[in-house]
This record gives sequence, C-alpha cells and structure tokens, in this order.
Amino acid sequence: MGSGSTKERELIHLLGDEGWAAMRAPASGSATERELPDILAGRPCEAAEIASLHVYGQRGGRPVSSTLAIEAKYRSSSLAYFDNDEIADLITFGEHFGAIPLIASRWHGRKQGTTEWFFQTAESVPQTRTKAKLDFEEVKENWHRIEWLQTLY
Repeated sequence: MGSGSTKERELIHLLGDEGWAAMRAPASGSATERELPDILAGRPCEAAEIASLHVYGQRGGRPVSSTLAIEAKYRSSSLAYFDNDEIADLITFGEHFGAIPLIASRWHGRKQGTTEWFFQTAESVPQTRTKAKLDFEEVKENWHRIEWLQTLY
C-alpha cells in the first residue's frame, strides 16, 4: 500500500471532520480503464440552500450537487503533474454522476512547511497540451482550503 492511498485515507478523514461522508474508489488509477475518481464525497444539501439559488437546480451553470468527485495528488517535490486525460476523465465522471469534479493536492509537510490540502475545480486547473502542472507556491497562493467545499452548492 503506497503513500498515495494513505494520503487519500487521510483526506477522507478530513472530509469526515468537515461533515462529508467520503469513500475511496479503490478501482481508480491503473486498476480499471473506467474514468473513476480517487474519492467520492457527499453530504445533504439543505432545502434552504437549494431555495436560495436563482435557477432551481443550477448554480453557476453546474447542477446543484452535494457530491464531490476528487482526484487527489500527494507529492514531496514542489511540482505535481496530472495528465490532461485524467482531468478530462474526472470532468466526464462528474457530469455523468452529478458530482463536482475537484483536484485535491497536498505536499510533504517537512519539505514544504504545510500539511494542508488544497482544492480547485477540475475545469479551473491550467493545462498545457498534455499535462497540468501544479506548482506548490502557486497552489498555496491561489487554491482553496477545505472550508471552501461548503460553498460549492
């Protein structure tokens, strides 16, 4: 069992502490050719939260959802990479499942000085022709902390 799965479980516990029910999708990655996220998380969407939306069922063009599809990345170096196909697959899964597709990143605390998880919508991750490059300093400065997840629906 690698450190990636250990960090995914860490994120699941963190999500649980924030009121989300979460589970690992152990068939993600190379275990299957299906586009599956590393983690699925959900929590009840209160009727008052839905009623406050201007267009029933949508917020910012995205379906109202209290479900998250998360692709997690843990690295010790200051750079992390996602293949564009990974991000596209996550977005596709989110569309089919009715989940908000997110990228979650965490770096080795001893090397980077923080053990926080950072979050961004998959559509917002800047991509080159083949890969998305995550630079620790840019992510730390511009991405969101876990509390931000409460604002997604």
